[in-house]
Amino acid sequence: MRTPMLFCGAGAVVAALFFACGSDEDSLFPDGDAASTSSSSSSGASGVPGFQTDGGSNGSGGPAQPATPVDVVFTTDNAYKFGWGTKDGLASMQGSPANPTGNEIFPCPVGQGPEAYVVPGDEAPLEGYLYVVAWDDHDNTQGALGQFKRRGSDKVVYTGDPAWEVCATGLVYDARDAGAQGPPLDIVNAEMAKCAAGTGDKTKTSGGWVNAQGAITPGAVGKLMIGEDNSEGIVDGGVFPITCQEDDAGLGIDPAARWMWYSSDGLPHFQNDPDPRSFLIFRLPNSAVPPPPVN
Repeated sequence: MRTPMLFCGAGAVVAALFFACGSDEDSLFPDGDAASTSSSSSSGASGVPGFQTDGGSNGSGGPAQPATPVDVVFTTDNAYKFGWGTKDGLASMQGSPANPTGNEIFPCPVGQGPEAYVVPGDEAPLEGYLYVVAWDDHDNTQGALGQFKRRGSDKVVYTGDPAWEVCATGLVYDARDAGAQGPPLDIVNAEMAKCAAGTGDKTKTSGGWVNAQGAITPGAVGKLMIGEDNSEGIVDGGVFPITCQEDDAGLGIDPAARWMWYSSDGLPHFQNDPDPRSFLIFRLPNSAVPPPPVN
């Protein structure tokens, strides 16, 4: 259960230092889980190959289009891991601390509430995918909120964009468990194979990939639910408090971002979900996060 607390303060200096601690091509994931991380430039424990960075292909025989780093700010109610890979699986996944209370989900500065990440450009080609693996505490509220932007581009892509997809695995992890790390990489990729094949038990899982319109994988059940944006807040009748929009370092999640989760019956389940079917795997094609214009 979360305990909403909203504030911005001097802690933003820490977030600014964290976000600026490497070059544009550095991956700045907090609290990386080495046990569940494989190299994104070669096959790792997941068995999913990484991307070719020299002489790669765009899938049509031509050279791969260069991609710039992707800046990400993200949070979930309650816990998640962030990563990237191909449509077939994650090549790399990094752990985020479990967020059992609102003080670790919603407030400024970034780094205390939402987290900031940088996906290196050579690991974010346009044919790849960005992933969020999310689970909750099975109490009160649940949802995912964030934004993505390529360096040099003017377009920001938010949760709630039509390009998002989700698969509900039916495997239960509880964000209240002390030191909970959630599902490891091999389990996530095994469940992704079931998502693609549509072999999950449809009474316990989504039975494949779905988006806001419904099934993508033939026979999949449910849909990606899109909720309120990050401007409403509880005082205006919303389900969630307003999440940090801009801290002292200029980092945050814009008001246009919308909360999202999975629903098996088409009804909003952002509160007291009677059928969680989590953990959930969200994915966004990198092609939806456009590169900067060619000069």
